[in-house]
Parts: sequence; C-alpha cells; structure tokens
Amino acid sequence: MRIEVLTPRIEVAPGAICEVELEVFNTGEVIDTVTSRIVGTYPLAVEQRPAILSLFPGTSERLTVSFTLPPDYPAGDHVLPVELVSTVAPDDQSAEIEVALEVAPVVRASIDLVPSEMTCGRRARFSAHVANDGNTPLNLSMTGTDPERALAFSFDPVFVRVQPGQHVYVAGRTMGKRPFFGVPLARQFAINADGPGVAISAAGRVNQKPWIPRGLITILTLLCIIGLWAVVVTAGANLVLNRDKLTKTVPAAFLVGQQNFSGTAVAGSMTGTVTSTTDGKPIERMTVEAYLMRTGRQELQQSAATGADGTWKLDAVVPGRYHVRFSAPGYQEVWYPSAPDATTGGIVNVRPVTETPGLDVKVQGLPGSIAGAVAAGEQATINGLVTVRSMKDDVVGEVVALVSTTPDGAFTVPDLPTPATYQLTVSLDGFTDQVVTTALGGGESQVINTVQMAAGEGVLGGTVTSGGAPLGGVVVTVAGAGKTFTATTPTSGPVGVWTLAGLPTPATYVVTFALDGYGTETMALDLAAGETRTNVDVSLVSGTGSIAGVVKDTGGTALGDVTVTVTGSATPITTKTLTTGDVGAYTLTGLVTPGRYTVTFTLDGYSPVTRAVTLSDSGTATGIDVSLGKSTGAIAGTITAGGKPVAGAAITVGDGKVDRATTSADLPAGGYRVDGLPAGSYTVTVELAGYKKRTVLVNVTAGGVITTDIALVAS
Repeated sequence: MRIEVLTPRIEVAPGAICEVELEVFNTGEVIDTVTSRIVGTYPLAVEQRPAILSLFPGTSERLTVSFTLPPDYPAGDHVLPVELVSTVAPDDQSAEIEVALEVAPVVRASIDLVPSEMTCGRRARFSAHVANDGNTPLNLSMTGTDPERALAFSFDPVFVRVQPGQHVYVAGRTMGKRPFFGVPLARQFAINADGPGVAISAAGRVNQKPWIPRGLITILTLLCIIGLWAVVVTAGANLVLNRDKLTKTVPAAFLVGQQNFSGTAVAGSMTGTVTSTTDGKPIERMTVEAYLMRTGRQELQQSAATGADGTWKLDAVVPGRYHVRFSAPGYQEVWYPSAPDATTGGIVNVRPVTETPGLDVKVQGLPGSIAGAVAAGEQATINGLVTVRSMKDDVVGEVVALVSTTPDGAFTVPDLPTPATYQLTVSLDGFTDQVVTTALGGGESQVINTVQMAAGEGVLGGTVTSGGAPLGGVVVTVAGAGKTFTATTPTSGPVGVWTLAGLPTPATYVVTFALDGYGTETMALDLAAGETRTNVDVSLVSGTGSIAGVVKDTGGTALGDVTVTVTGSATPITTKTLTTGDVGAYTLTGLVTPGRYTVTFTLDGYSPVTRAVTLSDSGTATGIDVSLGKSTGAIAGTITAGGKPVAGAAITVGDGKVDRATTSADLPAGGYRVDGLPAGSYTVTVELAGYKKRTVLVNVTAGGVITTDIALVAS
C-alpha cells in the first residue's frame, strides 16, 4: 500500500471539522479494503469517505479522512499521525502518514469571586477563582477597583499563569476605612484579571460594620435621657430643700426708687482666650462654664463657647466667687487657670457691673494618631519607612516618630500630641520619597489617603556579540511602560556595549536587537522598582537570507500594519507591512541560509494565514504574497412599515451573549448595517411604535454581508 497526502498542512480552530485528502494506491496482488484512524498521544475519532474503500490491485482512489478537534486542543503547530490499515493483511499492508496541523489560539477565560459578598470590619479576605477554558496559556495580572476609591487591594500571587483547562485560586484581601457608628456601609468593588488578549472581572461587595452599631447608640441615648431626667429631679429637689438661709436684711429705704430692680442690673462679666499648649493657636468651640461657689456646693451659672479666634465672654454674671471650667471633646479638662479639677483651681471674683478680663488658659489635646497605607504599583510586599516631623507656621521641625509599614503597606503612628500639624515622609527602596502634610485636631485619629509611591528610574544594559566578538552598530530598541527607547552599540572604544537609563519602573520591557545582515533578537525583561540590570548580553547570528512579498485582502486591496512573523530560527523575527508608500509590502532579512521557515500573517479582523518558505543557498525568497480574508461578517438591509421605508426603528442584533443596537437611518431611507459580527447565528429584532415587534434568524459567514430586509405590520 502506498499513500500520497493531498493536504499536507491544515489550519483549523478548536471545535472545527478537519478534512485530510489522501490518494491511496493498492500495490498488492489482491482486492483490498482500507480503514483509517488517528494515533498518537491525542487520539481522535475519525470518519472517512467513502466509508469502505475497496481497491483492485494496481489501482488508486481518493480517501477523505475527517475529524473534529475538541475545544481544548492546544494551540500551535502539531504533527498528526494518520494510520491506514488493510483489512486483508493488517500486519503487512498498513501505512502511517503525518499531517501538519496548525491550531489557532482561542482565548476563553472566566473569573468568580468566593465569596462575592462579605461582612467585615476594616479588612476582608476572599478568593478569586480563575478558569482557562481556552487552548492557550494565559498570563494574567490581578487588580482590584472600587467606584469610591476607598478600598485597597492585595493579591497572592499578583501575576498568575493559567494553563489551558486549568483552574487557579488567587488569595485576595481588601482594606478600607471602617464607619465609626450607624449602620453597615456597603461598598461595591470589582476584581480584574488582565492579560494579552483577555480582560475579565468579577463583582463583589463588602459590608463594613461600624465601630458603634445603631442599636447601641439607641440604648446609650435612652440611658442619657433617663440620667438627665434623674439629674433634673435631683437638682430641683436640692434647690427647694437647700436654699441658703438669710443672714442679712436690707432696709426698706434701700429700695426707694428701685421698683425695677433685677439681678442683671448689677451683673458683671468675664472674658478670656483659649489657646493650645502644642502650637499656641486659638481653639474654637471650647465650652466655658462658670460655677458659683456656695456653702458646701457650687452651681452652674453661665456657659459659652469660644469663637474662631479662641476668645470667649460670659455676660450677666451674678457677682460672687467662681470656678471656671474649660472642656471640649479631644482635649484635657482644665479649671482656671491650669488645674485638673475644681478643688485645686483658682477663684475668680466677679464684681457688680464690672468686667473681669484676662482669664486666659492653655489646654492640652488628648493623644492622636495617623494611619494610612502605602501602595507601590504592582509590588506586592511593601516594607516602607514613615518619618513624622512636627510643623509650625509652615516650618518643618524635628522628627517626632519613626514607624515601619506592614508587608501589605499599612502603618499607624500613635500617641501624637494634638492639636498640631505633621509632615509624613514615606520611603521605600527603589521608589522616590513621598511627602504628605496633615493636621490633627484635639485627640483626633485620622486615616489619610493611600500614599502612591513613584518608582525610581531603572537602567538596562549589556553587550552584543557575534561569534564571540563584540558587535557595533546594533540598534537596541526597548519598548514598555507606554514608551520606546533606542540606543546603538558603538563601533569604537567599548564596542558592542549599550546602556539605556531613565526607564520607568516597575515595568516589563521588550528589548529588540537589530543589524542588517544579522538575525533579529527579541526578549522580554522585567525591571523591578529602581532596578539596574547591566548584564543583558546577546549574541546575533549572521544571516544573509530574506523573504519579501505583499499582503492584500480578498478584494485585492493592499493591507498595511499586518504583523509578519517568521519562525524556524533560534528567535522569531517580526515585522509589519508598510502603511504608506508601497502599502502592504514587507521584507524580512537576516535569515540563516539554507533553511526552512514558517511565515505567519495576522491582522485584527482577519483570519491569520501561514505559509511555509524554504530558503536555498541564494538566500532570497520574493513574491511570498498572501490574501487575508475577513474573520467577521455583517448584517444589512432595509426596514419598511406599511410598504414604505421607515427611519427611527430600534434594531437589536444578538447571539445570546452580546446584543448590538442600532437604528434605521434617514439616508438611505430605512437602511441599517451592523458590522464586526463573528460567524454564527444571530437574531435581528425590530421595534417601532404602532407596529408589532418582529424577530428573524440570520446566519452570518466570515467576510460576508447578509442582506436582511424586514417588513413591519401595524399592531
């Protein structure tokens, strides 16, 4: 038995039907019947046409072997062994042939959040379940976002590689400021996994419990009301039962002409200023209370609050001896002039119709704190240093605290004197110091916004050689972080040495080395924050071969910006077709000859094409021209109502997963068109006020425009 393969190479997508055409020759001396099967590490069920192939001696006939690739069949180039077996002499009359199979990559991934809703305090933990349902490995970067930008996220690991058919669990944590009191605060967020050609996300929600729940506030309010009622009743009873005894009498003549006499007619007043002991600034809204000293007790007579300049005044104060108390949330209580209680405080004498000025006091705030978090791009572990300095009148003072962040970037600076203004300097290896200024009120515990670190600049460098000798004139291109940098190795002095400084970090860079007459080398390098790598050494292979041609679409129009990739050498060589001048033309040089190469042409919106090219000793292959067909189709047509084209009709085109909406136009009257549709079945639904909704089924083919006119009927 002898076999000739009529389709030696097949380009196919997973899940599609593949067909291999063979010419089978019966070289035996008897009538033979042939069956086929696929062998190897990935066996597939096959069908053949004709189902039974009978051959007379010395004759041949074509045989078509078809099979379907499973959806998870790995992307890339494969060799598929096809075995044909004789039913007459299976041990002797059998043959095996190999078919080159190029499987297109299919990116299909999903992400789930477990749990998707969490109730927590400041922090919550979750797990992101990433599944790769495609046929090519995925390199994904994990990030988290929330609309309020109130949450910080961390992942372990941040970067994951998911093989086809593999499921990966990524541990995540979110952290945000917790409400002080009230009801739980719901925050929506999204977990994202992004990579080349894939962007997936899952939504979640955290319900942050308050420090003091609403129920406890209600109970405390009721207790305060009951306590206040008890105080009022007790004070009333004491007022009735413990009146001072009269010790003096006033002659009647004293009141002659004083029919309108009242306490305010002889009242005095008090004034003063309240300032802070830490920075000397006035304190606003400090409560000032004057207590009249009586036998065995003291009574609250007047109260007021300080203004924006720290000053206060008590009017209509009954003459007498007083203790004056100063208090406010976040501050230590002071009794004039600087005592912690009334028994050790001074006495203020208020005389009739006289102002008592200069009752100035200084108060000390309760200890405060500053908390926050540090983020450094994609860097997972953060061991930063926070230096805290005091500030007064915009002048930076001495260091008052020095704290380190936790590995996830969180930090807290406790026991800070208040009120005061502080400057925080955040330092992290490889990053530029960040400075934050914040003011603390009395006893305040403040959470500042996340400090975003700006990475220091990185450096890449090395030596380019060929055959062990330094190579000058090589153009080194470094692309990444949204920028492109270039350098050329010197031809004298330090020949072959290159250095590129000032690179943004952390980032991943694609470094390309090119020189006419040599094969191009390309590599991907990661630069950590502020990292310097000067050991990037490469060796270029001398080559003289070239491949050239033109890329067009199926209509004969030249296509620019098509990616052309040559494989078969140590490193793939890539270029793009011209977009100006000789549009669609390309040339790839620096190929080792003789040699066999595979040239692949790709462009968004078009189906990729692969060609095999053999370079002889002459080293030149021209006229390698290809045509790319559209990978998507379109639906177009006219909407009519009552027999006339109508504009403004709502049109929805869907495939059960994604809906695309448009509206019929005025010009052309009633016309519509929806482009960019992958091949498959779609429903076209048309709605217009006063007419019945209508839905039709349309099958779209790649590169085709399906004309679908729809007539609406009045409702």
